[in-house]
Amino acid sequence: MKLNFKHYDLDGASLFVKKVGKIIVYLVVYVDDLLMTWNNKSYIASIKKELRKGFEMTYLGYVHYYLGIEVTQHPKFILLSLKKYTGYLLNKFGMIECNPLTTPMEHNLKLTSTGGK
Repeated sequence: MKLNFKHYDLDGASLFVKKVGKIIVYLVVYVDDLLMTWNNKSYIASIKKELRKGFEMTYLGYVHYYLGIEVTQHPKFILLSLKKYTGYLLNKFGMIECNPLTTPMEHNLKLTSTGGK
């Protein structure tokens, strides 16, 4: 199977990118999870057909949750949120009752370099 994607290693995951003129397809693979997005709906059918030749795949529709990230899709934008995962971490480490802060450091704090010239 030769789909001519360009491969990028993302430290545990892989990103594959294919550009054909103005058409672009992004494919992210992490273990056995695959996430694909594109800007041309008719072209993607051929990509899916080729992938099915080499891999057993199930199309689950639009993504709602991927690797701990909640995904909400709107016609003009996509919203990514870690709210659910953050709540999980707070609960896991016994911090669910902690008081939230909008800025976790002093307001207008000036940081300077202590080393160097």
